[in-house]
Amino acid sequence: MHYRSVDAGGGLDDLEEPTQARSVPCRVDRRWQGPLVLLVLGCLVCSLAFWDGADLMKRLKSMRWSSLVQAWTQGADHNQLGTEMADDGLLGIPFIKSMPEEPSPDSHVTKEEVELGISQLAVARVDCWNPCHSKAGWCHWCGRGRACCRQGADDPAECRGFGGSWRHECVRIPSPAGGQCGGYGWQGSRHCVPGYACIPVSRHYSECRLAEAARENCAAPYSVCGGWYDNAPWENCCADGHQCAQISVGLGLKASKCVPLSLLHAGQSCMAHCQAAGECAWCGAGNACCSRSGKGGPIECRDAQFLTFETFQCVASKYSPTVKHWGQECLPHCRGPGMCNWCGEGSACCREGDAGDPRECHGVRSFSRSDSHVCVRPVQKVFEDHVQQDCWQPCDKVPGYCSWCGQGMACCRKGAQNDPYECHGVTSFSRHDRHVCVLPLSAKPPSLLSASSSIVNHVGKDCWYECGGSGFCSWCGAGNACCRFGAHFDAEECSGATDFSSVQHHVCVAVPSIINKVQISSQRIIFNGRELGAGGKVRGVAGTGTHAEEASDAGVDAIRTWSLQQSVGALKTLKALKAKGQGRELKVAAGIYLSTYKDKYEGEFCKLDHAWWKEQLREILSNVTMHRNDPGLLWWQAGNELELQTDWAGGSECMWRRLEWVVRHIKVADPNHPVGTAIAGFHAVKVGRINSLCPSLDFLGLNVYGGDAYKIPQKLWSAGWTRPYAITEFGAAGAWMVPRSPWKAPMEPSSTQKAMGLRQIHQECLAQESCLGTFAFMWGWKWEHTPTWFSTFNEWRATGFDEPASDVVQSMQEVWTGKAPRHPAPKITAIKVWGLEGPTPAPLGVTVQRGAVLRVDVSAVDMPNNDAKAWENNDVVWVLTGDNPASPSQAAATIPGAVQVCQGTSPRDKLTALVPTARLEEGHAYRLYAFVRDHVPQSGGECLPPQDGGDCDLAVRWILSEGTNLHADWYPGLSPASSYAEVQEFLHESGKCPPPCQARKGVTEAYVNMPFKVCHDATFPEPCAREIHNLERNLSTNPRDFPGLSPTSSSKELQAFLHGRSPSLCPAPCDHCEAS
Repeated sequence: MHYRSVDAGGGLDDLEEPTQARSVPCRVDRRWQGPLVLLVLGCLVCSLAFWDGADLMKRLKSMRWSSLVQAWTQGADHNQLGTEMADDGLLGIPFIKSMPEEPSPDSHVTKEEVELGISQLAVARVDCWNPCHSKAGWCHWCGRGRACCRQGADDPAECRGFGGSWRHECVRIPSPAGGQCGGYGWQGSRHCVPGYACIPVSRHYSECRLAEAARENCAAPYSVCGGWYDNAPWENCCADGHQCAQISVGLGLKASKCVPLSLLHAGQSCMAHCQAAGECAWCGAGNACCSRSGKGGPIECRDAQFLTFETFQCVASKYSPTVKHWGQECLPHCRGPGMCNWCGEGSACCREGDAGDPRECHGVRSFSRSDSHVCVRPVQKVFEDHVQQDCWQPCDKVPGYCSWCGQGMACCRKGAQNDPYECHGVTSFSRHDRHVCVLPLSAKPPSLLSASSSIVNHVGKDCWYECGGSGFCSWCGAGNACCRFGAHFDAEECSGATDFSSVQHHVCVAVPSIINKVQISSQRIIFNGRELGAGGKVRGVAGTGTHAEEASDAGVDAIRTWSLQQSVGALKTLKALKAKGQGRELKVAAGIYLSTYKDKYEGEFCKLDHAWWKEQLREILSNVTMHRNDPGLLWWQAGNELELQTDWAGGSECMWRRLEWVVRHIKVADPNHPVGTAIAGFHAVKVGRINSLCPSLDFLGLNVYGGDAYKIPQKLWSAGWTRPYAITEFGAAGAWMVPRSPWKAPMEPSSTQKAMGLRQIHQECLAQESCLGTFAFMWGWKWEHTPTWFSTFNEWRATGFDEPASDVVQSMQEVWTGKAPRHPAPKITAIKVWGLEGPTPAPLGVTVQRGAVLRVDVSAVDMPNNDAKAWENNDVVWVLTGDNPASPSQAAATIPGAVQVCQGTSPRDKLTALVPTARLEEGHAYRLYAFVRDHVPQSGGECLPPQDGGDCDLAVRWILSEGTNLHADWYPGLSPASSYAEVQEFLHESGKCPPPCQARKGVTEAYVNMPFKVCHDATFPEPCAREIHNLERNLSTNPRDFPGLSPTSSSKELQAFLHGRSPSLCPAPCDHCEAS
């Protein structure tokens, strides 16, 4: 949530405080804390009546503000922050923006003062290492919810990069999203990161959840909703019809309060803009400029809620002179609840507490009676105010019907073909470069209008009585039928119709001569009466639709996608290949995206008729109907790993009931294709719930990796699942499964190791009767920890433009087709590092002394003969990048010129690389990649790929991942299934990219990488070396004072011990595999 600034006045930072040593505040009996706070506030308020402004500021600047702050903090119960914080009616809790001055080194804070919540004022920026017993992390001495941390140190997880810049200092750590923030015995923070609120889940546990999702925990109207506490921001959502705005309350103080959405310039002085008391447009439609002390003023100022000390200020009116027929029942005079001219311009007909009333009635608190609908003044901006306004962000970047635009309104963009059907046919747009709120032409889907209306008779007319029911009907024209959109009881020929002139009744439609049907029969997949795949089991790949031609050549039957946009793009790509007569006929296992956000399966969203879910379903069904008879469609897959953000082990009952609701509607719209879902790995609780709550699922998809992909049938049977299943994603062991280096870098298997594992997973599926097929992940290119972990094609421009297929592709092709490749890809057998003892394997990476030269050797073979002739057209490419294990999806920057490759008469000589570490940064982690390629033409020409990470490369990546999904109309002819070169050519035509290089077909490769870290062993006269010497002497006399060490410990062990205690003093030592 963002605060809307309504005043430019300064806060406490504008006031000067005399610099003097801070003294410990004297303690006050708890019985007098509350009265003292009220006394201080009362004195401040009363001062306005007796002092003029100049004298007041003079006196304020001579005060010790820290004493006022301490009085506030002593009176506040710091265990009741957030929505439970008591509000004083004007200021709420103190929003102190100025940092406390640096306390003197000899200052002391007692345990009682810490528990009173003064610790941030008294302990901030104080060295906490010794008071916290030389331990980083949560520390009682720092206070509740605070930790002793240092930036850049290897501190516990709660520090998360916070802390002092050169020493350990006390900091307040907010609980992360989804983290614990309260409960029985909880000693951590009771605050959450901005945008989240601490929600009690049970009597013993509270959790940080999206504040907007937990509406019942939002701040009430005119109560405190955010600000500063402990020199860190906190915020909360507001009740419906209100927003959190920062208000200057006077005395240089600011508070954030929940004010009505319609109220502008809340609490600001208004007489200069409004000229007179009463209703004023400067304060917002329906609001007024009112006096705090005025009596007998205009009706719109009666019972107004004042926010600041200003005499005349903008307030939200409870009563409006424009509301007509006040107190009378309005429903008989209006068409229904909502905006109504009978009530007066801009007024509405609403009933108190009626959740079924439209949006403009929500948040209204002033009703003349509660037993019927009456005329009121809305507190929210109604949808007419948003007509033709930019709606992309307010509508959560989802086109189509949107409640922010208003009831019956939609968020659409002119010419956007990917927008849902309600956007089609609209011609009135205020601007053409973005999505705006518009009124759909009708409730029917114009995109489904029959393209052959000149052949179909009586288009748009109700044909039920003329045809005597559904099915083929001569009244509609030869070969046409009478059908209704979404009617599952219609004749079978209607199930192939895709073009409807109305969705309100049965209409005449053109039906295809062939209705494509996919069935699951006897655990096999049957397409139009014949088995699909070898033995009715699908050989598939999971991707966005790229490299479709290579998939066809490899013997693939189907490509699995994750969203409707990707599915449509893949279907178009396959049709284009078929039209060219290239490759085998492929199918698309069409993914349908369902929200994975936790809040969409909680609270009001669990109601099956929830408006948000109904809008999602409307778009899903329109796309299902349009593509249900496509010969390239294999099945529908509703949702992917829905449970990950909620509960991996079990999901939730609300989630699986929602999935069943969606699946049932899809099967009504398309009874000719199976419908399934995909879950993240196996867990008995999760599968058991799906089995009981989702009876309409035709199959269950599992995304499994590494060893988790074995013995799936036995696991499913143990959870009660007896229906078919499919391996909807499988691949090598993920980064969450493999060993890690001492600096937490995951150890990626080589491509040759991956190829062996993937073969076994598919072969096990073939041996299982209930397995429908497998989909290898990822057919294409994706950066996840590394650019190679799951990628089967190398689109990384740092290695060239040929996009070679890895040996994983060839290995799977041999399994899929039963034929060995004519030109096998190279195989990598080992990677070794030259250390003090010669070439040595490095299964967990290696640390390298800064200044040394790292030498790495790769062992590879090129079959079938592995002789000089076999290596003639080979090449080896080395790339060095930084490595950040904490950011798996962020592409690491390459370090050009850092690798020296041995040059010789044979490409084999390039299997050795040298990395001088003098150019690298001490303490940083890196990853060295080796790509061994085969069948590389020697006449490569002078064409160069776009620079990796350059403007062109970033633009291409964004279009493929985001642009073609969100703004398809910007990129005609492109889709998520487009290749890198196709997007580059598109950008080249507009002058934003160089022309793409002609990729050379048939290039294959094997790859391996190795993480390493640049380290340093302490030597004299460095301070660390002196500390090591002192530690050796102490160990000889007091070994028990140093657990884990002994007088025989090596210098490296001693340096590692000191590094753990003080990383700034001693760097991490190098291990025994250091380079020479």
